[in-house]
Amino acid sequence: QLPDTDQGMLIAVTGQQARPVVNTDAPALDEVIPQGAFVRVAEETQPALVYIQTEQMVSASTGLGDVPEFFRRFLDEEEDAPPEEQLQTSQGSGFLISPSGYIVTNAHVVSQTDPNAGEVNTADEVIVRLSNDDEYEAEIVGVDIGTDVAVLKIAAGYDLPFMRVGDSDHTRVGEW
Repeated sequence: QLPDTDQGMLIAVTGQQARPVVNTDAPALDEVIPQGAFVRVAEETQPALVYIQTEQMVSASTGLGDVPEFFRRFLDEEEDAPPEEQLQTSQGSGFLISPSGYIVTNAHVVSQTDPNAGEVNTADEVIVRLSNDDEYEAEIVGVDIGTDVAVLKIAAGYDLPFMRVGDSDHTRVGEW
């Protein structure tokens, strides 16, 4: 231990230069960013959050495909062939961005498309459940596989709670 300085006590570590001890008088993180702020945000945004379920019939390859020839002699190709089509389900979440029912979610929730594919293969059925447990069939308005963003639309027949999208021209570095 080295003598105290005007910056605080210094501690020497073998092979390293002496460094100031962390200021223990600094406020705890909970005092700077109270948990209450997170609770308030959660309470305010919860009505605009949605649960999304999808169903999609996808083609399955028939036969043994990439199974090496050595192993094929042990398998009966007819019995082990998967069905030509299979039901694939997905689930996720999203949030309402307008009172008229537009929803933002991830593209992978409503599409089982490979990012390198030339064509987007979207779900056959999309069901959206609101925070009040009302359910609606949703229309897929658009999907961008590259950014993993999708926009859906439901017709509830009434104004829905929604989250306002921020303006990136008015945000500052470090804002959550």
